[in-house]
Amino acid sequence: MESTEDLRQTYVAQCARVMAGAEECLGYAEDAASNRAQAGVRPQHEISIDHFTKLAEEAESNLASSYSLFADLCASARETAKYLLASYGNHFKGEFGFTSAESEEVLVQVATAKCILSTNFGSTADEFLRGLGEANAMIGAGVDGIIYGIDLTMKPEGNSSGEESPRGARDWL
Repeated sequence: MESTEDLRQTYVAQCARVMAGAEECLGYAEDAASNRAQAGVRPQHEISIDHFTKLAEEAESNLASSYSLFADLCASARETAKYLLASYGNHFKGEFGFTSAESEEVLVQVATAKCILSTNFGSTADEFLRGLGEANAMIGAGVDGIIYGIDLTMKPEGNSSGEESPRGARDWL
């Protein structure tokens, strides 16, 4: 089994690849959507309509092939996150251990990747852009925990009191 440090480094690298994959897919999705919209503008010469339709189809094809890799990257990062959390022993140790070991820049990237990993995207331009909107909404709302799958609303082990579970890490401090 890999050490916590190895898993942490792997997860950080995977989050960077997820971000790069999302950016690549976003470029194709935006191209496809904008060219489809432009092809729908009337009045417009048939040659222009065909040109924009061809550009949209090309972008859609590129998105479909890139999305397949992106989905695989997301699945791999989710799996690594599961093992990383298990290696820390519990979600609280994972959150605090992870955040104390990384720079602010890395933490921002990992938190953004967590929002992407928590969202269902699709392989079409409209589905991908909808998923990105959901991920952006999560980013804007703030995330509870930095590692995918973390749940800071759970009581720490050994807390058998009837007190209400905290709503986030700040409640445990």
